[in-house]
Amino acid sequence: MMMPVMLKSFIISLCFMVSVQAKWDFKLEQLARSYPTGFYLKANLGLSKKLWEKDPKVLYGYGRIAAEAQTSFVVNSAKVLFDINPISFINFFGGASKTNRNISNISSFSCELVTCRGKLNRSFYGSRIAIGAGSFFFMTEWKATNIELTTGNHLPFVDELSSTLGSPNKDKLEQLTVAFGFKSFMSLSQFNKMQNTQQETQMHYLLYRKFFKESLELKVGPGFFESRESEKHFSVISLLTWSFSKAPLLAH
Repeated sequence: MMMPVMLKSFIISLCFMVSVQAKWDFKLEQLARSYPTGFYLKANLGLSKKLWEKDPKVLYGYGRIAAEAQTSFVVNSAKVLFDINPISFINFFGGASKTNRNISNISSFSCELVTCRGKLNRSFYGSRIAIGAGSFFFMTEWKATNIELTTGNHLPFVDELSSTLGSPNKDKLEQLTVAFGFKSFMSLSQFNKMQNTQQETQMHYLLYRKFFKESLELKVGPGFFESRESEKHFSVISLLTWSFSKAPLLAH
């Protein structure tokens, strides 16, 4: 039920945003990770409207709606989401997505013993906050995601986003992300916990940032991934982002 309600709200919000001449933004992302093995291509199209403004750099608030499509060829998803920032550096968000998975192999899981395939409905909400001084920045995000396997069975399901197991048919994932650094280097950490199974994973990376032009950014670097068995695995991640028209600060 969540996805139709979110879609209806998205369409109403879209009509309103168009009527008040809101600003469009668009970006493409490509991610690759060595462990757990991961890859995706993502497109995000948004429409935002400033709610107030005293300084165009920091002192403003905005609302934004967006539609997103993501594929790794074996996992495909569509998402609608909402951002509301009472001030530019404080963000509240929510949304819903539908995912179709045709996975035959996932790092550290046996797809004969757990559910790797099928359709997932996700609804999520959370908040972000960011501060900065000069070239230094700090950002943290808390996110809760309700996950329902609509084509499931009586086996636990794999959540490919966190590499944890959810209880049969549905569960709730909580994630805490912390990033800080400077223009050229940054640290990125994420902590994941599945509510019903109490499984936890985490990842930590040190990333080099390269801006080829204002609209094109590469983040790449080494780190480690700590599995649900508390085993640490070396990992390398890269994220390439093309911002054809930039979204406001902290927008998804």
